[in-house]
Amino acid sequence: MSVAVIPMAKDLGWSATERGLVSSSFFWGYSLTQVPAGYISTKIGGVKVLMAGVALWSFGTLIAPPAAHLGIWALCATRVLVGLGEGFAPSAATSVLAWQVPSTERSRAVTTVWGGLDVGSAVGLLLSGPLIRMYGWPSVFYLFAVLGGIWCLLWPLVRPQLQDPLMQQQAAVAGAVPRVLQSSVGAEASSSAAAAEAIVDARIAAGSMD
Repeated sequence: MSVAVIPMAKDLGWSATERGLVSSSFFWGYSLTQVPAGYISTKIGGVKVLMAGVALWSFGTLIAPPAAHLGIWALCATRVLVGLGEGFAPSAATSVLAWQVPSTERSRAVTTVWGGLDVGSAVGLLLSGPLIRMYGWPSVFYLFAVLGGIWCLLWPLVRPQLQDPLMQQQAAVAGAVPRVLQSSVGAEASSSAAAAEAIVDARIAAGSMD
């Protein structure tokens, strides 16, 4: 949108205020989902939330060109949808990484994911200019909407809901530690109780002899 808004404003006769309104609409939606995104990702899993977010912002991107011809407020509504979808991405992606990547490799994975986000943004900006020049500004929206739809189709095929085997082993060890400690504490408690009972019995016996 940061590139397409210039030819859109020229074709549709927007003022500078209307351009700013369209550009800021994304952040209305983005800010609304930042807080609930983490909670929802924890409850139902980042895999589903990430896919839903990508589907939502791809849909908002797809309907942006016809919405722009309907009016400024219709276009703003599509940008809010895009922001709502993208607002779920950071928390959902972090949840997926926590589920899939062992702790020893997590820093590298986070760097790769968020670095890839920046690279993708840069590539998108570089492609937008030539696309607009050759096919018009709607082509940018349609291309990235289709790419988002393809991603949603391919995402389940990588089986992201399956936990990494090393993560499973770490979870099993982490779950076994409390049980071992509980058993140890229980054994110590039983031993202490038996010792206390023996002392009481000895004192009773000594008292009866007196």
